[in-house]
Amino acid sequence: MRSLHRKHRKSVDLNMSPLIDVIFQLLLFFILTYSFAKPGIPLNLPSSSNQEKLQKTDLVVSIDKAGLVYINKISVPIESLADSLSERLMSMDKDKRRIIFYGDEEISYKWFVKVIDIIKNTGVGVINIAHQEYK
Repeated sequence: MRSLHRKHRKSVDLNMSPLIDVIFQLLLFFILTYSFAKPGIPLNLPSSSNQEKLQKTDLVVSIDKAGLVYINKISVPIESLADSLSERLMSMDKDKRRIIFYGDEEISYKWFVKVIDIIKNTGVGVINIAHQEYK
């Protein structure tokens, strides 16, 4: 007599927990990266047709339409801008002394020239002026 043995198929269960964890970590990474990519000061940048990409830098100088000056999101009086920049630049290598300047499109030309002049007098190597591309 033959024994009737049925072959039981083992079900293959795929554990989704590690996959979901990885997806949440990627989502968190991209959200945080995006939030640090732009300065936190709301500015309307002027447009330009130049497509040159800005290099990564440690110093960002911004001026909003009210005339308030910021260094990396920290408000600085215009009178002490030179001293604050000089202190920060001294801790950087000479070849990495770059500043990105963000100026609202509604600031007066007088403020633009004044801030750029202060930045130049601090001994910075390169000044990049941020703008929006033409659409």
